[in-house]
Amino acid sequence: MGVVSLTLSPPASTTKANAVTATVMIGPGYINDAIVQFPAGCQYLAKLAVYVSLPSNPLTPVLPQYDAEDGQDHIALDDTGGGLVLPIGIRLDYTAKLTAKAWNSDSVNAHTLKVLINLID
Repeated sequence: MGVVSLTLSPPASTTKANAVTATVMIGPGYINDAIVQFPAGCQYLAKLAVYVSLPSNPLTPVLPQYDAEDGQDHIALDDTGGGLVLPIGIRLDYTAKLTAKAWNSDSVNAHTLKVLINLID
């Protein structure tokens, strides 16, 4: 199937409620993994969450795969260089909507985040 690329650039002081959103239709196929790229200098202030629409939940967390114990609903990193590979492992037997959301608690700088989704047959 290939790689689906999403780029999000949340401006300074963007809240989760006002997150920058990118959406793409994917599938059918197997979401094997994702590569996320956070720029140097964002110091964990830029946040990212990726969801896929499943029949049971139109906003099923993919990155991170939600852990009810710690309540973590986003990832925040700093300087991932060429990218950090994160496993996903979700089969889609239909076309689904993939949604990425990014927000930024840095009060001065905007940050550009990139997500590459590896979808295989």
